[in-house]
Amino acid sequence: MSLEFLEQLQSIAKGIDEIISSSQRISVFSHWDADGICAAALLAKLLLEKHKVFKIHFLRQLEEDRLEKLKNESSDLLILLDFGSGQLHKTTFKEILQGRKVIIIDHHQIKEQYQVQHFYHVNPYLLGASGEEISAAGVMYFLAKYLNPKLVKLAYLALVGAYGDRQERKEGFIGLNKYILQDAESNKVVEVKHGLRIFGRLSKPLHKAIEQCTSIFIPGVSGNESGAVQFLSELGIKLKDENGNWRRLSDLSLDEEMKLVTGIILQRLENLSNPEDVFGNIYEIKGKEDILSDVYEFSTLLNACGRLGEASIGLSLCLGDKRYLETSKRLLQTYRKSIWSALEFVYENLGSSDIYVQEERFTAILGGDKIPYNLTSTITSLILNSTAFPTKEIVIVFARMEEAVKVSVRSRAKSYNIGKLVREVAEELGGEGGGHLKAGGAKIESGKEHEFIRRFKEKLEISK
Repeated sequence: MSLEFLEQLQSIAKGIDEIISSSQRISVFSHWDADGICAAALLAKLLLEKHKVFKIHFLRQLEEDRLEKLKNESSDLLILLDFGSGQLHKTTFKEILQGRKVIIIDHHQIKEQYQVQHFYHVNPYLLGASGEEISAAGVMYFLAKYLNPKLVKLAYLALVGAYGDRQERKEGFIGLNKYILQDAESNKVVEVKHGLRIFGRLSKPLHKAIEQCTSIFIPGVSGNESGAVQFLSELGIKLKDENGNWRRLSDLSLDEEMKLVTGIILQRLENLSNPEDVFGNIYEIKGKEDILSDVYEFSTLLNACGRLGEASIGLSLCLGDKRYLETSKRLLQTYRKSIWSALEFVYENLGSSDIYVQEERFTAILGGDKIPYNLTSTITSLILNSTAFPTKEIVIVFARMEEAVKVSVRSRAKSYNIGKLVREVAEELGGEGGGHLKAGGAKIESGKEHEFIRRFKEKLEISK
């Protein structure tokens, strides 16, 4: 399947090159998350090499009101990144395609394919592959590589986008993403190491990284600075070097890191079925410094920029402009504080059936305005994967946004097509939605949360 995708994409690349070369004014619209930002950066590099004039805009989603505005875009080429495939069935979108050149580069599920002159729709589902094994940035990377082979040095951006979309598995990157990793390694732009998967290994004092880590919950240590300091002291790991500087996780010797791994595993024994699940692949980006040198940390930083409305700062970092690094770090602090606040709200209301609703197969959380709507996907994923929250195999989070409600759904089960279910329920309620096999998002009218839950429950029963 991967080879079929690559062969077909390579044949499509020539037509895309011609349509780009013949265009004078190019408008790019991309999703505001890490994947969308990385895809935009890869496209920007390609267009800059071609000396093209273009503008890049970042959107939360390609919703109906935005589609109406796109109809009035005056550019002679419109490029959509990390969305578009799920909106092709809409009449407004079909009107946009009439009489203009359009390229969609996406990896989301497709409800309806549509063909018209001067329209290129590039999606793994159309090329013999799955959108679960490659992100929009990955698709854009292969296109950029075929059109300009020297852009292979940007393979790390595709990995950052894939990581941001949670496409890295326990065994590492798979499918088409594995091909990208091979490119990155053979061109010496990424080095794969094995170690503790903790955010801040390169950018934070060791005790702060341990304390603030959200991906690995350590009883008595997570969220507790004094607990983190005591934990490290009891393991005999020094917090400062001989010059009095705070040590980072990346500064530890192999013996010290193994000692820390053992300590974390022992600390988690009573709380998790897989307490050793703290060790894994670390993807180090060569030639980058600080938080930008780690695929995981870079993707988190970009998600923070995008979800706080500053995706252009993330784009600048991807393009090598480090002037905004400190600003992006401040955004990251705000982002993480918002996440902790939302998780704290959910934790405090575990016993409230008005907020924390447990059904047979899913858990629904009615966040109101206590969960920021721009963070629902992040919050949903964290809750689903955290032992602190008793959940079923599917988690749904609702959050108020202006006069509507944002819905985010994540699943551990492979037996349902979550994106399809979410789209169907949302459209039945007059909203819109879509997604992937194990993840989906929607926008519905305020007050229809319980009806969404009821209909989603019914569709799960039918999907048994």
